[in-house]
Amino acid sequence: MDNIQDFPHEIRRFAFSTLAGGVRAKLFETLIQSKLLDIYRHKSEYTEDEIIEQLKSHPLRTKKWLHLLSVEYLLKKTTRENIIYYSLSPICQKFLAEKGKPIWLECVDMIESIQRFAEENFHDVLNGSAIKFTVNWPPQSYQDTELLEEWMRDTAFPPYEALSKNFDFTKVSTVLDVGGGDGTIACNLAKRFPHLKICVFNLPHAATLATHNIQKQGLADRVKVIAGDFLKDNELPKGFDLMIFSRVLWDWSHETSAMLLHKAYAALQTGGLIAITEAFLEENRDCSLVLEYRYLFWDNFEAAVFKSGKEYEELLTNVGFKVASFHRGRASNVFSVLVGQKS
Repeated sequence: MDNIQDFPHEIRRFAFSTLAGGVRAKLFETLIQSKLLDIYRHKSEYTEDEIIEQLKSHPLRTKKWLHLLSVEYLLKKTTRENIIYYSLSPICQKFLAEKGKPIWLECVDMIESIQRFAEENFHDVLNGSAIKFTVNWPPQSYQDTELLEEWMRDTAFPPYEALSKNFDFTKVSTVLDVGGGDGTIACNLAKRFPHLKICVFNLPHAATLATHNIQKQGLADRVKVIAGDFLKDNELPKGFDLMIFSRVLWDWSHETSAMLLHKAYAALQTGGLIAITEAFLEENRDCSLVLEYRYLFWDNFEAAVFKSGKEYEELLTNVGFKVASFHRGRASNVFSVLVGQKS
């Protein structure tokens, strides 16, 4: 054995750990896109053979697949009297309950994006070749805007919940929601806090969508809309006690974020407040990794856009704000709320 060199076990562990992450992603993808979850709407447990019959699938391959799903705790595997049974794990039970709802649709959207990117030749992508699937950012057409705002609407509850629970809205009466989508968060805040007067500031196409949504909800007397471009306009609308940046700054680099915060600072009166509501990097590295991987294929997005809470605090203080409060995201809701005040 003297002529056998030491084996670099740490390299092997790293390689297989990384590759296993890809396998886990593929197993999750197959579960979401198969008909397996649907059969559990009818009863909570099936034998292995019953699943094969329900799916009309290849017996041996299906047995291997089901076993791997149970290894990763997506299914629960039990054996009674030499018969194998499968039931949904607790997390998959929750997924089934959410099918067709926002969190489900968000996961499907992510999976479909990763699948499209897998079809790209990554070497060609890095060398500047055209990308088959891309997006216009900021959205250029009404259709682009509808797609973006549909996603913003479907994923609005976590940031709304974080804001409504972690910011004292009794301290303000007028609010500007910068890049506020179709007004979903603004409308929900107006319903919860009847004293608020809120204005949604967004690009013209999005502003049109917001106007329709606000009118539909009967809130046009308290929720207004201003059309504009926070990147190109020299200044942001003035006259507000609070400016909300929810899921805005995580799309832009430090430099662009600093520029937007400077505009916010200039528009606020002394004592005015700014609330940044996002999933910060340290609380949500997995989400950050997935989204920034998508951005790699979309040239309209800048690099390294996800930022830590400390980086946001530094951005605020460098502009002139003082940090008034910081409520970090938690397991049940990864969205943090960082509040700055103009000195």
